[in-house]
Amino acid sequence: MAQITENGTMRYTYASRPWSLIVLCWEQNYPKRRLQTFNLSLNHSSVTERVEKFSLNEVRPIEPSSYLEAISCADSELWIPAIIEEYESLIHNNTWNLCQLPPGRKAIQGKWVLKYKPGFRNTPPRYKARFVIKGYSQIPGLDYTETYTPVAKHYSLRVIMAIAATRDLEMVQLDVKNAFLYCTLDEEIYMQQPEGFIVPGKEGEVCRPIKSLYGLKQASRVWNIKFNEFLTFLD
Repeated sequence: MAQITENGTMRYTYASRPWSLIVLCWEQNYPKRRLQTFNLSLNHSSVTERVEKFSLNEVRPIEPSSYLEAISCADSELWIPAIIEEYESLIHNNTWNLCQLPPGRKAIQGKWVLKYKPGFRNTPPRYKARFVIKGYSQIPGLDYTETYTPVAKHYSLRVIMAIAATRDLEMVQLDVKNAFLYCTLDEEIYMQQPEGFIVPGKEGEVCRPIKSLYGLKQASRVWNIKFNEFLTFLD
């Protein structure tokens, strides 16, 4: 049974049986509260009652939809460092070279994507900026050819976890920061300079990506090739 308390939190209890939990969530972008239903299958025989609280008071900042909005909004002092960090990462990895656009070619536009990452336990919240290329503007056969990349199956992951549990092994999970920037492109692609970071005196030049960028249709494929080469080298 769910109950809203005076301090804005919701307390609910449940018995050890499957049921549907109704959670009242507050969405900052809408004037009304929206009702969401989560179906939970609870089969813990040793648990008779449990009390948890969902905080309804967390204020999430508005995520800007563009670079101009990010540098002019109320939280600009938090978004601007995130944008600069992303741009410096791109430059540090030698992601592109500046050059003149060849005749008959078109430079693809890019976009700043800004997201707020809520904190969890001891992890503080983050303001994340990523520069992505608008891959939907790519021309097949010119800007890319192959796009297929293998993906992990859920039963493969279950088998690995089952082996680890059976043999009492420890599992370590890792995340490669800016993974796509480690991959080299074979195709000849041209992109407009990132908004807000147009090099003075070279306004008429475009970027010639050397490394893969988020948003490219072949980005996942070249990353898989790069990572496979790394694992093969370790073997």
